[in-house]
Amino acid sequence: MVELETVLSILILTLASIASLAYWLGRKFEAIDRRFEAIDRRFEEVDRRFGAVEKSSKESTRGSMSWRGGSRGRSRRSRTLC
Repeated sequence: MVELETVLSILILTLASIASLAYWLGRKFEAIDRRFEAIDRRFEEVDRRFGAVEKSSKESTRGSMSWRGGSRGRSRRSRTLC
């Protein structure tokens, strides 16, 4: 029969390996999570910039439409050809 010391040594070794693997994986996932947070911040900044560009584009379009007299129901192509 297998001695108690042998079983305990194998069990302790296995548990220590599992614990170290769990710690290592936790650190890796933490690093991945930080990278995704940085990417999220970059996308939020790009989104804000696109929003600002879109807002300024709408404002400049409104201003330019007023000196052209607006669309008056014509298509965009007919406005550019006239």
